[in-house]
Amino acid sequence: MNSRNLIWLAGGLVVLVVLAVIGQRQTTGPSDIAQTDDEFLPGLMGMLDEVTSIEIVGAGSEAVATLDRNENGWTVRERDGYSADLTKVRHTLLSLAEARILEAKTANPELHDRLGVEDVAADDAGGLAVTLHGPAEPAAIVVGDAAGDYRRYVRRAGENQSYLISRDPELGETPADWLDTAVIDLASTRVREITVTHPDGDIVRAAKASADEANFSVEGIPEGRSLLYDSVANVIAGVLQNLTLEDVERATDDDTERTVTELVTFDGLRLTVTGFERDDTTWISIAAATESDAPQADQAAATAEAQTLNERLSGWRYRIPSYKFEQLTRRMDDLLQGET
Repeated sequence: MNSRNLIWLAGGLVVLVVLAVIGQRQTTGPSDIAQTDDEFLPGLMGMLDEVTSIEIVGAGSEAVATLDRNENGWTVRERDGYSADLTKVRHTLLSLAEARILEAKTANPELHDRLGVEDVAADDAGGLAVTLHGPAEPAAIVVGDAAGDYRRYVRRAGENQSYLISRDPELGETPADWLDTAVIDLASTRVREITVTHPDGDIVRAAKASADEANFSVEGIPEGRSLLYDSVANVIAGVLQNLTLEDVERATDDDTERTVTELVTFDGLRLTVTGFERDDTTWISIAAATESDAPQADQAAATAEAQTLNERLSGWRYRIPSYKFEQLTRRMDDLLQGET
């Protein structure tokens, strides 16, 4: 082989090496970190069934949320034991149990605040302290800042060493963040009658003669006035479809004036929604009953549905989005065109 061929061969090898290096960099990326086999919380996966409560504490050692496990699932202690979002709780527990250490970070306490893993006793602490109670040795950690998708800086309580882990437990930062947000799901097509009664006596009534009718007919329209559009009352019937909460509290009796919205279904279910406004928030409570004039074939099913709803909804008051509240409590003037 002559010298010219050797030069070309050597040059080709250099090019191949360079291309291989570039390809590897493009595959892994400069920020990718090889996952180790080291569990962040060794043995937690085998102890998840033993976890009876999850305590979350924020800056200034202030309680954020306490999740308790009972025979019916998980509840939020700061909301009088209202049901927690089971999917969210499971995600948090499994993320902590599955987390692997990607990289050891600083062990200098003076640098912990750069990762959000400083002691939460500090008033300006950026992370959350999490303690899993139940196992013989409770797991206690500080969860700090996010580091891209599905990664988090963490530190075991009582240790200075911090880590980057392969999972993000996605902790809620308020009690409301942990709530099961589903309230009720009443299909608008089921609704036959609507009555909205305001504290000042203003009343809206609307009804359908059959489920096949597209729009509700509004009763008592003043002479010379007309609806904004034919389906304007339909929105009231749809408010309870896939309704979700923003917060919850125990229902109490007080002197606050309330608007009462009643919805009656074709199959004999009556829902009474009582609502009021407080400090720029809007709240409702819901009670279910059965219509006595419902067809006998439907009455048994409606009675069973009412009982199930009351068992879950009775005694609670729900904060709902203000636009939903406005739709649910419309006045006659809201449905009509301006006076001519």
